[in-house]
Amino acid sequence: MHNPAPLVSIIVTSYNGGKYLAKQLDSIIGQTYEQLEIIISDDASTDDTWAIAQRYAAKDTRIVLMRHEKNVGLHANLGGALERASGEYVAISDQDDIWRADKIEKQLSLLDGAVGVYSDSALIDAAGNSLGFTLFQSLNIKPGADSSKTVQLFFKNAVSGHALLFHRSLLSMVLPFTDDFIFDHQLALAASCFGGLHFCPEPLVFHRIHGGNHTNAGLAGSLSRKQARQAAGVNRNDERRVHRSRQQQRIQYVLDRVPQASEALKAHGRCDAELLQDIADIPAEMARYDQVFFNLRLFGLLRKLGNKHRYCRKLRLKRCFTLSKGRLWHRIFSRLGFR
Repeated sequence: MHNPAPLVSIIVTSYNGGKYLAKQLDSIIGQTYEQLEIIISDDASTDDTWAIAQRYAAKDTRIVLMRHEKNVGLHANLGGALERASGEYVAISDQDDIWRADKIEKQLSLLDGAVGVYSDSALIDAAGNSLGFTLFQSLNIKPGADSSKTVQLFFKNAVSGHALLFHRSLLSMVLPFTDDFIFDHQLALAASCFGGLHFCPEPLVFHRIHGGNHTNAGLAGSLSRKQARQAAGVNRNDERRVHRSRQQQRIQYVLDRVPQASEALKAHGRCDAELLQDIADIPAEMARYDQVFFNLRLFGLLRKLGNKHRYCRKLRLKRCFTLSKGRLWHRIFSRLGFR
């Protein structure tokens, strides 16, 4: 049975964020839910970030300070702070955002047995002015019942770390973070395996876009994705190979990390062992696959995945494995009965 008022550890990772940090700390300290442990972990900032953190810590005993003498990077900085956290639940904060006053209270109320809760974010500019749309709208994400399921997350992550609250048992599967892809995607994949995530339809964070973000910095620009590719001279087939490599990493990540999940995490819900069995051969098959060839065995594995698991039926990971002549091959194999 959970504590009716569990301690929530809020992790604020900072690096040269003095320009925005105070406003974010004000929004955290002013949360309507007060059972908080606020850990500020600074990654060897060279501006006034550390002085601001010290000033706030002197006023609020809930604040714990950590500092690296040398820059260690986002994942190591965040991982160290998460290991220090003692709360039953954890929320990760960007140094430059602003939280809605009821963010933590709202998310705790929506858990209902899930391992975590995530939300959309309203976008603001460097000056704090609304951009008139949300992060999901800008990324063309339409969250639904399947958005945070394992296979869906192999190719598109709908969960942002700054808008996520989760049970500390999730850390048993994600720590230490891998540098293969961003931490919030790792958290989302782990949660999809055990307990699942609930979605709050209300934006609970004002996410600041200013070009210096660790993630989503590209939203500060004016070029479309297509224009950006053209300007950079990106080869579409090379881009597809990169996407395929990333999906291969994510599938292998799940297969490798599930065994290290703690009993406390497993208690949130049974892992879909059948799904894991069905994706076990996909990474190795992907390694033998190239855009200019068509791998019949891989096609068969994806067809089996789509037919066997309801929420994979529409996906079949087709977007993951688009061929340079994908439509032609799809028509040919459809006529041969591979539907």
